[in-house]
Amino acid sequence: MATSALLRTNTGATLCLFLMTVIVIIGASCTGNLGSQGPVGLKGSAGVVGPQGKQGPSGDEGPSGQRGSPGQQGVQGIQGPAGQLPSEAELLVLINQVLSEKSHPPDTNGNAAVTNANNVLFFVVDDLGWGDVGYHGSKISTPNIDRIVTGGIELNRVYTFPVCELTRAGLLTGRSPLTIGVKNEHFYGTPGGLSLDENLISQDFKAANYSTFMLGKWHLGGSVDTEFLPQNRGFDHFYGLVGGAIDSDSHKVPSPKGNKPTDWQRNGVQVDEAGHATDLIAQEAVTLLKSLEQDQPFFMYIAFNAVHTPLRAPSDLVEKYQFFENPDRQIYAAMVEQVDRAMGIVLETLQEQSLTENTLVVFLSDNGGNEDKGGALNNPLRGGKAEVFEGGIRTTGALYWPDTINPGMKSDQFLSVMDLYPTILSATGITPTNLNPLDGIDYWSNLNHSITTPPSKLVIGFGKSFAVFDQQWKLIRKVFDRKADEEFLFDIIKDPNETQNLAELYPNVVADLATAIAELTRP
Repeated sequence: MATSALLRTNTGATLCLFLMTVIVIIGASCTGNLGSQGPVGLKGSAGVVGPQGKQGPSGDEGPSGQRGSPGQQGVQGIQGPAGQLPSEAELLVLINQVLSEKSHPPDTNGNAAVTNANNVLFFVVDDLGWGDVGYHGSKISTPNIDRIVTGGIELNRVYTFPVCELTRAGLLTGRSPLTIGVKNEHFYGTPGGLSLDENLISQDFKAANYSTFMLGKWHLGGSVDTEFLPQNRGFDHFYGLVGGAIDSDSHKVPSPKGNKPTDWQRNGVQVDEAGHATDLIAQEAVTLLKSLEQDQPFFMYIAFNAVHTPLRAPSDLVEKYQFFENPDRQIYAAMVEQVDRAMGIVLETLQEQSLTENTLVVFLSDNGGNEDKGGALNNPLRGGKAEVFEGGIRTTGALYWPDTINPGMKSDQFLSVMDLYPTILSATGITPTNLNPLDGIDYWSNLNHSITTPPSKLVIGFGKSFAVFDQQWKLIRKVFDRKADEEFLFDIIKDPNETQNLAELYPNVVADLATAIAELTRP
């Protein structure tokens, strides 16, 4: 029975399989038209996960995620010992240092970077009166001087020495002429000159591979002993007069004795060239500027003989100033305008040669105007040339440097002529080579950032007259046999025109300032 049932089951399964096979064969051989696709069936369950394959190469780094929140502040450490506050003087030094670094940021090698190509054009006018420039309200036309002043920094309190040679020595050495033995004695025909032990600013620029030019009035020796001539003191080129003054038309040395030698040379060779000295100096400057090789830096020192006596000027300019009653003042005014025109010609050449933005222009009078016989006016200042009152030693001056110095600045920083030496070197990024201690102070940061700091004691003198400054006070002494013959004390801040002598009211101040004079007059 069991066997019979099993046979029935197998027979039925076999029959079913046979019938399905027949149907498939028939369908394959007799295919009908394709029907429409049926609906997609349900997704089956996921199969068994296969074995992990080999790791592929790393992909590009994705963007950084957001910064996490700050961690908790750590435990405060033990307080260290209190430091000392800097003194006022130390603080000023630090401020100036920071400002200087901003003016001359260090390069990649740690050296102070230079702000520009750093050319220097230095104008010195001889015996120009404080009241004889347009920006001080004068009727004399000085548009180019005014342009330098208003386009840069007006130096409202720059002090020179009261006579020519002392100022030039202080300017070029950065040292006081009173301590290095300069006495205004090196006129044409006299031996000697400025000590060869003194380093000149021209030597610093020459050491920095600058072309160095000196045009005009030298007045530091060399007419007899040639080793003192400019071309032997760091200047590549010299054109002008060796001594203290000449007739600007004839180029002869004025002399009451009748012996009037010509004092006009180019690099040690006397030249006979017709023309007013002021115009010839300007023409020489133009020629030199146009002859410079591209990108060759230069230091050019132009010290005009004008407006020093004897008074000589073109007749058409003299005619322009006939409204002045004094004939000497008429000629003097014409000489001032002629100098201004000459400066304009040089400045125009700078522009034509694309040198303006790369050139620091310095303007200065070597001392106050000669009111006695030179036709000058120093109003409202008291006194004039050869005196240590303000009219003799407080002079017109300015710094001009487009794109480096902001226009319209006015500085009341107390400056001596010795200060211009280190200040110019600092402004142009030149390293000084002078091994002698300088009396001048670098005020470049002060001037360029409108900072004013009090001056240290400064003694200015000539002959037997001395002036010493200390912040607001100025003491004047005329010394004979080491004793004061005349004595003046002024509050120079409140009373710049020196109208009120306070010597009797402040004897202690007089005594304190007098010590600085005594040190210089001690035998």
